[in-house]
Parts: sequence; C-alpha cells; structure tokens
Amino acid sequence: MSRVDRTAAQKWWASAAFEFRPQCATKPTFAPRSELEIFTRAVVASLFARGGHCEFPDTFYLDQDRLRVLNSEIEDLIHFDICCDMLGQLLQDFGHGGAMTSATRKQLRTALSAIVGEGGHHIAQSWMHHAGPISLEIYRQASVIAGRSPFQNLDCLHKANRYLRDLFENTFVVHASALKATLLPQILACANKHYNSSPSDMFHSLVLPTPPPPPQAFGLIPMPPMNTSTSPHADKLVDLTNRITHIILLHWRIWGPIAYALDDQTPTPTLQSQTYPHPHTSHSSASSISSTSPPPQPQHHLTHPAALPPCPSNTDESNTQVVDLGAPPDPGEPPIPRKTSLP
Repeated sequence: MSRVDRTAAQKWWASAAFEFRPQCATKPTFAPRSELEIFTRAVVASLFARGGHCEFPDTFYLDQDRLRVLNSEIEDLIHFDICCDMLGQLLQDFGHGGAMTSATRKQLRTALSAIVGEGGHHIAQSWMHHAGPISLEIYRQASVIAGRSPFQNLDCLHKANRYLRDLFENTFVVHASALKATLLPQILACANKHYNSSPSDMFHSLVLPTPPPPPQAFGLIPMPPMNTSTSPHADKLVDLTNRITHIILLHWRIWGPIAYALDDQTPTPTLQSQTYPHPHTSHSSASSISSTSPPPQPQHHLTHPAALPPCPSNTDESNTQVVDLGAPPDPGEPPIPRKTSLP
C-alpha cells in the first residue's frame, strides 16, 4: 500500500470522539490525554468485534496482522469462559457440588486448545464450527469429575451440543462485556503510565517477555507467588494489556497529528443530516474532513452531533485527502540536474 485515505481515518476518529468522549474520565483541560483515551476506547471496542470483523482505517495497515491476532485471542478467552460455564452447569446436573479448581480449568483449556487451536492459528467462527467435539469433551470431563461413566447415549451428546451452541449464540455478548470491563481499565492505566516513555522503554516494558525470576540462593526464603485468584486469565490479561497498549501509543504518536486530531481554528459548521458510522464499521465510503496539526491547547469538545464537522459527499475525487507514502517518480519527468562543484 503506497497511499492512505486520510479522510476515512478522520471520519473514523470523528465517530469515535462523538461516541466515547462522554465516557472519558480524563478532564477536558488535559486535551492530549483526553484524546488518547478516546482513541484507546475506540481501538479496544473494535478489537472486541465478533467474528474477526474488527474494522480499522487505512492508517492501521501496518498493524493489521497484530490486531487480527489480538482479536482472535480475545475471542478465545470469551469462548473458553462460556465452555467453563457449561462444565460448571453439567457438574451441578451430575450432583457434583465442588467448586471448579484452577487445575480443572487448565485441563479443559489444554483439551479445547488441541481441538480449536490457539490465537490467530484458526479461522473465524472456529469455536462454533467445532461445537460438536468441544461439547463432547466438556461432557466427558464433567462425567469423569463427577464419577460417572463418560460413555453416554447419543441423545445426551446431541443435547450437549445444542446446549453449547445456544450458549455461544446467546451469552457471547455478556461474557465479552465482562471481559472488556476488566481489560479496558488496565489498558487505560498502562497507556497513562507509558504516555511519556521513549519507544525503547516501551519496547522493553511492553514487548519483551518478562524474564524468569533468578534462582534462589542457598538459605534464602523464597518469595510467595503473586495472588492471581482475582481473574482466571490474570497472566493472559497482562499480556494482552501490554501488547494492545504498545500498538496504541506508537500508532497515536505517528498518526495522531496527521490523520485524527482536528484544527481548533477551523470553524465548526452545524451538522444537519449527516450520520457517522460506528468505529467498527467499514470505511470504504469515507468522506473528507479538513485536518491540520493540533494547536498546543485544543478547545473543541465533540459532545453532541451539532459539534461534529460535516462530511461532504465523496463523489468528487478532488475532496479526498490521502497521505502519500512514497510513490515512485514519474518516468516522464526530466531528471534533476546534479551539481558537481560548490558555487
């Protein structure tokens, strides 16, 4: 890709600002932090789009592979939580009153990962596609834990399959909202912590894997392990938080003043009948929004539709703004003369 449609990115940003600015906890007086929070909320919301349909403007083209993998890993966590709910319900139906242990969850996770795959190594809707084998494995593990025979009649297995499919369809949004409510504050805090960090510091803090603890010297008392009982995916959530924050900060530093932030000195006309797509939707019909680098203290506040700049029709190609990433020179142009000596 050699050209980026900047108007599509500006329209995506205008929609995100209109939707997420009322949710921001950052005071409007701290405009740069407030805009970064809007951007963070928009990226996270898109990452939670179901079925791998997270849509971003052209400005994210270098991050598409990483974003796709992150979206897939988030869906894995959501579907795995749904499978754990089914396992817990089956244990209750079988008369097993004990709580589900971390060892049970780990064993189930290992078995389901062998069926579905991990992260970006499977296609969209892979969990629904493999609902039959998954429900069979959940039913088998529940039977073993409850001390029952794992071999049941075919009717029971069909019921388990239908039950899991219903859970995937009807409870996905609930589990996704719960996971997002847990993950988003961690990402916002991490972005705020590394707001002024250098790219090198961010790489060492957010990208490099955490080194293993040093071996204990003889006679020293080992430190107790960290308490991760508050979340069954504590380690995974930390990993997702770091990787998402790294993308957000680097992308915002580069593209924020180029494609998103609007000029406060430009008059803001009244919006009449324009509608803006959700940040998750496609940007193929994006229109033009004038943009320049932001002043030191922005004063615009997109708090209602009337504050949004209008989007003129995209039928006139002259209105489309693009960022040229380095197209080759026209072969018909005369070569630039080279000086061979100082004047």
